[in-house]
Amino acid sequence: MRFERGSGSVGDYHFLCYLFNYWVTVRVRVDKIEFSGSQMPVDYVQKYGAVIIDILSAVRGSSENLSYRAYALAVGLHGSLDGTTAHDFLAKFTKNVPDGCEAR
Repeated sequence: MRFERGSGSVGDYHFLCYLFNYWVTVRVRVDKIEFSGSQMPVDYVQKYGAVIIDILSAVRGSSENLSYRAYALAVGLHGSLDGTTAHDFLAKFTKNVPDGCEAR
């Protein structure tokens, strides 16, 4: 845990915290809270959700006048496709599936 100044502007000043052996990064800024979990193991997802709730509750509890408009959340998980091809899976989300997206 540490405070970061960034470039010195109010928007760059934030509280930085790494959790779960650096699997999760939390930044509490003046105007927003950022949560980032990059390529974390699936057994950390439940813990990650608990961290989000705990931090949002702690920040909100620090002041009666504080309210949230939004918060940012990023999660990176890897897995394998069962019962479908990469092409068919991607076709659910995009109109033009790139060539060569089949498993090797």
